[in-house]
Amino acid sequence: MIDDVDRYVAKKLKYYRTKFDWPLKKLADDLNVSLQQMHRYEQGANKISAGLLYKLSKIFKIDISCFYDKFEKGGNEETDKTYKILLIEDNPDDEYFFRKCISEFDEPLEIYVLRDGTEVMNYVRELQDTSVRLFSQIDIIFMDLNLPSVNGFDLLNDLKKRPVLNGVPIIILTSSINDEDATKSYMLHANGFIKKSFVFKEYSEQLNMALNYWIKAASLPHHEQVK
Repeated sequence: MIDDVDRYVAKKLKYYRTKFDWPLKKLADDLNVSLQQMHRYEQGANKISAGLLYKLSKIFKIDISCFYDKFEKGGNEETDKTYKILLIEDNPDDEYFFRKCISEFDEPLEIYVLRDGTEVMNYVRELQDTSVRLFSQIDIIFMDLNLPSVNGFDLLNDLKKRPVLNGVPIIILTSSINDEDATKSYMLHANGFIKKSFVFKEYSEQLNMALNYWIKAASLPHHEQVK
């Protein structure tokens, strides 16, 4: 019998296949099952065995526990007081620096990282589709302007027009010294603009000031909804 866990795992399967851009036919061939069967797995119509999940985890190169991540019976996942931060950044060194700078912030943070425009658009689609919502609603977005495959200003403009992100502050992070970038960012309704400093203390102060404002002084609507 199909239960809530099976349906959740099916949604996770669809999410990871989309995330890694794995064609359904290729995945069916890799698992030695029919295309129709793969459709039924993704729709939650057929139970996915533990053995099949193990094979899928090897194909996607993820831990098998990822298929159950954040699941709670009754659909009450993500009811804690952790603040969800989305970092849009393609440079691993800058990601590491960002994480280190906010590692001692005095509220619990969970950081998601997306590295290019395609990943961001997939994230938005998943967030908009309440029937397969696998991401938590993000509280704050920090994004670099220099990203592969997409213009940072175009991405900012697109995100600001998405109803599902209404109320989510977007703060630009950039190493650009062009003052016009700040002006253009604010014209596109960015909620903040931080020039990346390579001095740890300075950059840490900038990021923590931003977090203090949005988390402690302001009221983040999506976070309040899950309390």
